[in-house]
Amino acid sequence: MTKLKHGRHTSAKKEERKTARRTGRNKELKEKIKSAAKLLRKSVEKKDIEKSKSALKEACSLIDKAVKNNIMHKNAAAHKKSGIARLINTLSAKP
Repeated sequence: MTKLKHGRHTSAKKEERKTARRTGRNKELKEKIKSAAKLLRKSVEKKDIEKSKSALKEACSLIDKAVKNNIMHKNAAAHKKSGIARLINTLSAKP
């Protein structure tokens, strides 16, 4: 154990390390969600229905994982999922 300055407890140092680790994990998952949504939007713009549906499935899966791990609130996740699903619906509704 290292020598600590006055007023810094070992438990506080450990909690700081844990927070940094968790923050990194949370940011990584949020970035994956954003990139999946971006990929979905690009495939919708290209009017590629099959690629869009697979991207929607991937994005919804990532969003559900974020909710399960308390990274995202369930209502925020529902809002995001309905928004990206709406993109797919506009694509399939157009002839």
